[in-house]
Amino acid sequence: MKIIENLNLRHFSFLGTLILTIYALANREVSVFYMLYLFWWQALVEILTLFAISWKKTGKFILSFKLISDSLFLMGIYFVFIIVLFGFVFSYNNDDIMIINFQVLGFRNTTFNINIFLMLFFAMLNFNSEKLNTTLFHNTGVFSTRMIILHVSIILGAVLHFGSKHYLDESFQNTICFYMLSALPFLIIKSIFEWKKQL
Repeated sequence: MKIIENLNLRHFSFLGTLILTIYALANREVSVFYMLYLFWWQALVEILTLFAISWKKTGKFILSFKLISDSLFLMGIYFVFIIVLFGFVFSYNNDDIMIINFQVLGFRNTTFNINIFLMLFFAMLNFNSEKLNTTLFHNTGVFSTRMIILHVSIILGAVLHFGSKHYLDESFQNTICFYMLSALPFLIIKSIFEWKKQL
């Protein structure tokens, strides 16, 4: 495990997300819902990894659950919010985006599924690394890096939706440029937190 402990797995995880998202962009497989749901899964996997590590260390299920209960409750609210609003309500008049959203939600989007696989892989490495365990425990709660990314991304998603409705032509919304506009701001936010601040 020494090799694993010398790696910054958050950076590798980010690079994987970046490469896959660029590939998905090229194939018009990205939407605001895609990005938000992806970040939701990343936050959830990290929360459950923290729970598993805590339970492993303490052997106390209730204590470990209390450690993540606030974050888990907020994730439940965000799940409904993201699915209903960004998955359906905000996309109902764009057939292409609705198709993408249904594919993502039904795990029929290849790049999204690979992202989920990578999340689980890196979570397994975190679980088995004492050094990374310590790092994860210092980055918990509703204001952890993953959760902050999710908070900011949901606000950004709403701004993008209402901004596109008022300031962008309908014809532009059906071009590849709009797909890029949907994804790139989220990647910029993620880059800031993962690379610059390294929270």
